[in-house]
This record gives sequence, C-alpha cells and structure tokens, in this order.
Amino acid sequence: MKLNNPLERVREAIHSGMGQPQAEGRIFAFINLDQLDPNPFQPRHSFDGETMDDLCRSIEQHGVIEPIIVRRKEDRYEIISGERRWRACQKLGLEEIPCVLKNVSDAEAFKLALTENIQRNNLTPLEEAEAFRRLLDMKIARNQTEIGEILGIRQQRVSDKLRLLELPEEVRALFGDSRYQDRFTQKHGEIVGRLSEAGQIREAAGKVVEEELSTRETLKLVQRMLKAKTLSGIKPGRQLKPLHVSRNRHGFTLKLSFDRRRDSLEQALSELLQMVERLRKEFGPGEPAK
Repeated sequence: MKLNNPLERVREAIHSGMGQPQAEGRIFAFINLDQLDPNPFQPRHSFDGETMDDLCRSIEQHGVIEPIIVRRKEDRYEIISGERRWRACQKLGLEEIPCVLKNVSDAEAFKLALTENIQRNNLTPLEEAEAFRRLLDMKIARNQTEIGEILGIRQQRVSDKLRLLELPEEVRALFGDSRYQDRFTQKHGEIVGRLSEAGQIREAAGKVVEEELSTRETLKLVQRMLKAKTLSGIKPGRQLKPLHVSRNRHGFTLKLSFDRRRDSLEQALSELLQMVERLRKEFGPGEPAK
C-alpha cells in the first residue's frame, strides 16, 4: 500500500543519503516492517483502543511524520521508540517505515523508550511504576533520586508511583483496565494504599469503582476504615495507661505516657481516642473559639 503524503516528497532526498552517518552516529533509512522487532524493554503494555485507531487514520492521511528510532540486532532491527507507529503501519498494510538508526546499549535503549513514553504521557500509573522498578533492577539507577535525574522528573513522582506496586494484584489491575480509567486513578490508589491489610485495600478499591467515588470521598472512606480498625483493637476492660490532665481557663491539657520499647503505638493511639471521648463526656464539648 502506497500513500499520497508529504513524506513522498522527501523520500528521494532521504534515500539519496540513506545509510550515511549523520550527527552523533545517527543513520536515516526506510526499513521494511517485517525486518523490525518490538522492543523487549518496552514499558508500555497496551497498544489497542481508540488512540490506535486515531493514529492509523492520521498516518493514512499524512504519513509517518516522525521517524521511529531503532537499533541493529544481528541481521534485523529492534525498535527503541515508536512501536505504536510501527503497529499502525502494520494494520494499514504498509511495507516500510522511516527510521533513525542508533547504536545504543540495552540500558540506553530502555531509558530512551521510557523517556519518550513519559514525555508523551503514554503510560498508565502502573506501567510507569514497573518501569521505574526495572531501572533499579537493571542497575541503571541506584535509587529514586537517580531515576528522577535520568528522566528529568521529580523524585516525589517516582516515590508515589513505586508505592503503587505494593497494592494487591487485583487492585493494580484496575490501572490497566479501560473501563475504570477515570474511576480509579493514581490518587485513588495512593489513598487506599494507606490501609495496612490487603483485604481492606481490595474492599476499599471495590467501593471506589462500584460507587464511582471521588478522591475526597475515597479519603473519607479510608479514614472511617482506619478509625474502625483502631477502635476494634481496644480490648474491653484493659487498664489504660496513666493519664495526666490539667485544667486552665481555656480548657485542659492531656498527657499520655508512651514507651516505644514495650508499648504498641497503634494501641496507644487507640487508647488515646478512648480517653478523648471520655474527657469529652466529662468536660462537655466546650465553647467554640471566638
């Protein structure tokens, strides 16, 4: 299939210099689609959907405006970035695609592929998190700070994404499901991740999706679940730790003794909540500040 597009006007010019090294060792070439293999380090997992259909229509009308980046692998070529354009050309039945050849290592190929996807905002939160983890596993980066420096992003973004990998598998799967793309966002994942038990996280995530909760509503849900778990941990009749209360004309000061060597912080906070409730009943709600 041959397209009438702007690239046809420059094809002859590119072919005239094809195979000749350009700046920094780059080579321009038109390569047959069946000589190209996908990138094994590709951080993106999904290539289907409406966006792929839109890309096919654009290429059919205008051609491949931006060449893909590839590297030589024995007698074939491996795509570094631009796999969606290659797949779109396959769907359209094209024979070749404009490419830029680069001589790079596996680590450099992965960094280039990841950087392109981040710049184009092509990855789901989970795909990005898995890519960050792979940078660490491949020793490309030693820590979260170095990941941020390599990709030109904030360290906090790296940290937030990596925490998503701690969610249960069923919850992580929601990020890649197009049905829940707008109903379960990264922020939803961060909030339900504050729960310590996998069962509670799954329960909260299920409510978010079924009831289409906003992030604010999700936060309130998680706070209620945390409070319920805390209060349920208080054993009936258990002797509370020493409580010291001093009154003044503005109200009172409460002091709870806590020794981290023998006391559980969660238990101490549970008892503190119970004490506050007892004081509220004894002293009353108080007058609002003026």
